[in-house]
Amino acid sequence: MIDTIKNQLLKINNYTTSLILLISIYIYGVLTFSGRYMDDAYITYRFAKNTAEGYLFAWNIGEMPIEGFSNPLWTIITSIFHVLGLLPIENSTYYFATIIIGFVLIHLYHYATKTLNINSLLVVFFISFFILGDYFWHSMFNGLETFLQMAILYFCVYYLTKPLNKRNAWIMSILLMLLILNRFEGFLYAIVVAVSYTVIHFKNGNYSKYIKWLPLITFVITLFSVFLFRYLYFGELTPLSVEAKSSGKIKDLESIWILLQNKTGWTYVINFFTTTNLIALVPVFILVFFLKLKKELLFVVIPVIFLFGGSCLIAIQNGGDWMPGFRMLTPFAPILLLIFFMIFSRLKINYTVSILQKALFFSLIAISTYFGLFSTSDKHRFYFDRSYYYSSAKEVAQYWNSMLTSNEVYVTAVAGALPYGANSLIIKDFHGLVNPCVGRDENLRGNAFGKRKWSCMFADNYIIQYVNTSGFAKEFDRHSKKNKVKFDVVVKNNNFVFSKGGSVTFIRQSNIKSLQIKDPSLKIISFDEYRKLHKF
Repeated sequence: MIDTIKNQLLKINNYTTSLILLISIYIYGVLTFSGRYMDDAYITYRFAKNTAEGYLFAWNIGEMPIEGFSNPLWTIITSIFHVLGLLPIENSTYYFATIIIGFVLIHLYHYATKTLNINSLLVVFFISFFILGDYFWHSMFNGLETFLQMAILYFCVYYLTKPLNKRNAWIMSILLMLLILNRFEGFLYAIVVAVSYTVIHFKNGNYSKYIKWLPLITFVITLFSVFLFRYLYFGELTPLSVEAKSSGKIKDLESIWILLQNKTGWTYVINFFTTTNLIALVPVFILVFFLKLKKELLFVVIPVIFLFGGSCLIAIQNGGDWMPGFRMLTPFAPILLLIFFMIFSRLKINYTVSILQKALFFSLIAISTYFGLFSTSDKHRFYFDRSYYYSSAKEVAQYWNSMLTSNEVYVTAVAGALPYGANSLIIKDFHGLVNPCVGRDENLRGNAFGKRKWSCMFADNYIIQYVNTSGFAKEFDRHSKKNKVKFDVVVKNNNFVFSKGGSVTFIRQSNIKSLQIKDPSLKIISFDEYRKLHKF
């Protein structure tokens, strides 16, 4: 029996390990599916649903076009799922992310084992640490496009190292186009890739100029098309988030430098030099300054430009982001892993993996997975924020009915996410703590917890289940009391909301007459009155 197990372990090959790796990713994702962080992903859901129903890119049906998304590619893809009636949109996100990360890591695995000749078990070992890390799982649902961006960036850098030919030129062109369409800041990465590709192959006389310049030409045409569409459809060149989060200072590309003067934006750039990021860049510095590799030099410089350029642009776009590590480091993790494997292969260490080492390896993975998934202490969980839960429509309906007749529901979405409706678990079509005229009304811009009223709006059949245990409630209430944040009360059809000091009570419209408002600064208005008040 022992000999049989030993022989089977020793026969583990590249393909078997790859399959085990992908299955492990899938199982781990299933186990953590009950606690997932929606954040910006809901923006895509909202726009995709309206797009599928024929309202094009609109946040609210019948309103003027307002761009609250920065990933048109995913919006279109998601709307197709709506039209075809395939998987529920909430579930399709998970499957897409699983497939994308599995495909990228398996490609990385085969490159490291086949091309770099690194032992397959060691490759799986290092990749497993990436899979079990906080950055990976906390960011997995932080926007639908996060892992697609990661895959595109990885293959862009990978194809920079490939020889020049017609096939590779077309692949690079497609990757550049996807990079721009997937996220707004993707055009910055695309600039670096397109220029680098052209410079690398400029002196190659074996191919026509058409092949050499094809990726750069594709980049220019795609970028011009995106900005032209923004201008014609939305009337502005940059997404709503740029204008809203910069207090309306950003109107066009010529004034984008203004936001760099914003203190918060600079703080985000400074955050690039945190301990985590510097540790991640150690392999790069080792390659450049110690190994002095010539052929790989450009290959490792590109990711550095990606990292720093991406952090600067996100600072411009968001005016300072509360997740600098998660948003920035995750898309580049496979690239950094590849750099590490390149270093390891250059060291040319002769080693063998014994049966004891294999057993120890799988034991460590099992122990790490146990503490990451089942530990009762939040500090031991890799995905520690389990405040957001997905339920079936029936469960949500039951929860909703109980909330209508009894308890208060603490809606603690960070108000700073106003343009997006982020930091909320959203099921169906909830429109909470989101104002569609942000960026249009000067009174609604600025500090998230400023001394002004916020508007909370519900529409037909908008339902939510939001349970928060992560500390956001205390933080929100603290800011609310300190700055005296007040909410308007908005009624639409049979759904009605009245909020006070950071907590929200859901009440049936039939009970509206019995409602007593003691605070004279709060008022009840109809949805139509609300629209007229804010002119949208």
